[in-house]
Amino acid sequence: MRLVFLFISILFSATITMAQNLMQTFYEVEGAPLKEEFSVNSKNELDGEYSSYFMDGTIKSQGFFSQNVSTGEWRYYFESGELRMVGNVVQGKNNGLWQYYYESGGKKMEGYLEDGKRTGNWVVYASNGAKQSEGRYENNARVGIWKYYANTGGLKASEE
Repeated sequence: MRLVFLFISILFSATITMAQNLMQTFYEVEGAPLKEEFSVNSKNELDGEYSSYFMDGTIKSQGFFSQNVSTGEWRYYFESGELRMVGNVVQGKNNGLWQYYYESGGKKMEGYLEDGKRTGNWVVYASNGAKQSEGRYENNARVGIWKYYANTGGLKASEE
């Protein structure tokens, strides 16, 4: 009886381990560094954390998959390792607040996406951090009044 219980325990443990396998891909050069790291479920679908890397091994992107569909927070990086952009993905489409950065680390722009299309308020920043422009989008098209600012921060122009 003890042997049967041990066998069932090992079989159950192996099934759980097989449910999510960590996979890795490498660049196609000799001594290649890691290219991607991800988990797949028993149906061989991407399911869990996902990371991709530049040739030098620095992180390129990080996010999550659920049954082969990207979901949750995704982060993308410059080759220098600095954050390039971050935002939320729902059912494989960018949704919610997305923030974009200069390689120097300052914020470049931010705004909302709905099903991958720009919507709501968007703000663009100069590399020195000053607000450059702001306005609204509806269904990926500019609407309403857009304001443009001088490097000193004062309003330079507006258009509708």
